[in-house]
Amino acid sequence: SSFNRAQRKRAEQVFTRACQIADDYGLDVELIVKSGDVVEEIRSYADAEAVDRIIIADHQPTGVRPRLRGVPTSIARQAALPVTMVG
Repeated sequence: SSFNRAQRKRAEQVFTRACQIADDYGLDVELIVKSGDVVEEIRSYADAEAVDRIIIADHQPTGVRPRLRGVPTSIARQAALPVTMVG
């Protein structure tokens, strides 16, 4: 996997919290791990699985993650379905 230990731990924390929130609303959440171009992988998965909405974190730019800001915007521009950005 291309995740380092700290990234994997943070992802697990975020996913655990997402599952708790989804459970509060009676929703199911599924963890999918892919590698490659982020925008293309998300779009491809959404198309293949016929999802009805993409919900993605909208990271605020920081010194460490300035380029992540463009991913949600790119997905919203290129997806053929509704995209909700949360931050």
